[in-house]
Amino acid sequence: MIDTHQHLLYPDLFSYPWVGDIPALAGNFRLEEYRAASAGCGITGALFMEVDAEQSAAEARFFCELAGDAGNAILGVVASGRPEHDGFGDYLDKIASPKLAG
Repeated sequence: MIDTHQHLLYPDLFSYPWVGDIPALAGNFRLEEYRAASAGCGITGALFMEVDAEQSAAEARFFCELAGDAGNAILGVVASGRPEHDGFGDYLDKIASPKLAG
């Protein structure tokens, strides 16, 4: 089974100001925690879904790098994108990866 909407939180790497009002999301939910939470569910792969980090380009690059390691079962990345913003083309160039959709 493929988890098509995987969210992971790495607050030591990225800022998620929106989680401040949600105590259950205040800590880490990294790949290790995801594996423990989903153990026994039959998940063989996942598509990481952006988590609206303030550093969206860095978040996309980080998770594309993780997706490049077949051992962690992240098959691809859905990144944040704001086509209405100036510099959107440059943003796409920064995050380009074969593992990326958006």
